[in-house]
Amino acid sequence: MGEMGVLSPTAALSRLFTRPLELGVELTDGPRRQEQRRGFFIAGVGLLVEPRLLMEVLERPRVFPLPNAPAVCQGLLNLRGNLVPVFDLRPSLGWSEPLPRWVLVMGRAQEAAGFFIDSLPVQVVTTEDTRLERLPKAPPFLQPVIANAYYVNQQVFFEIDHRALLQRLGQGG
Repeated sequence: MGEMGVLSPTAALSRLFTRPLELGVELTDGPRRQEQRRGFFIAGVGLLVEPRLLMEVLERPRVFPLPNAPAVCQGLLNLRGNLVPVFDLRPSLGWSEPLPRWVLVMGRAQEAAGFFIDSLPVQVVTTEDTRLERLPKAPPFLQPVIANAYYVNQQVFFEIDHRALLQRLGQGG
């Protein structure tokens, strides 16, 4: 048996994202440029973020409410000694169902933020063939932060700029 090495914290956290989930695109396609992106759903809306973005999923974390915070901000969570704001975008997207069980923390340091998500993130393989020429109708709240849209496995995914989303949230939505 070979010697097993110890994973770095980054490698340990991202090991779930090393095997792409093939959603409608063959990985062996010829010259088409393929990109693996991380996809997740908020209020049934498919969202994609850049693959290099540091992400962590927490199941039912304790979120501490903030007095006088905007309604979209659910509060703060303590992530290994760092306070991270947690947002619930579902009412802004037209949903009012009970809070989901997962919080997706994206980014690091002062750019880290948590978002309640519908299900665990997946790898989505995109190509130029899956990119939509025109952006389909998107929830008005997200329109300013959408960079592109892709149609993969009969599902539209909006590629969002997470920094622009945080900036929008910081300005009160």
